[in-house]
Amino acid sequence: MLIIVDRDMSKFFVHWEAPLEHWIRLNIDGVSKGNPGVIGAGGILRGHYGNWIKGFAINLGTCTYVKAELTALIKGLRLAKSQGVSQLIIHTDSQVVLSKMKTSLQRNKEYYHHVKESQELLHNPDWKVILEHCLCE
Repeated sequence: MLIIVDRDMSKFFVHWEAPLEHWIRLNIDGVSKGNPGVIGAGGILRGHYGNWIKGFAINLGTCTYVKAELTALIKGLRLAKSQGVSQLIIHTDSQVVLSKMKTSLQRNKEYYHHVKESQELLHNPDWKVILEHCLCE
């Protein structure tokens, strides 16, 4: 089961919120110095007490910020799977990632393979996933 939550941009207090018991939160982000430019990606898994479970940070060379964000999602999903997570809440500040996860792409479109792999990981029947937009502040 996959749920995608796209928050409206009304004013609210920005803070990290622990997931419910038996859920794990994955915060991911891709970064780019220029577009295209030098990019990287990172993420962290935390439990319902805010405890650190596992994390990653990777240098991806030169590409676009969209590839950085999608790669962060893929690496984070793989990491969660490797840790045996069955209920996952993902926070991303990328509206582009949310948009791409809602639609199917044609084979010849840019980032097709990244989007396809992300969607396959997200739609795995072995787990429940909530993909939410969060502000980068």
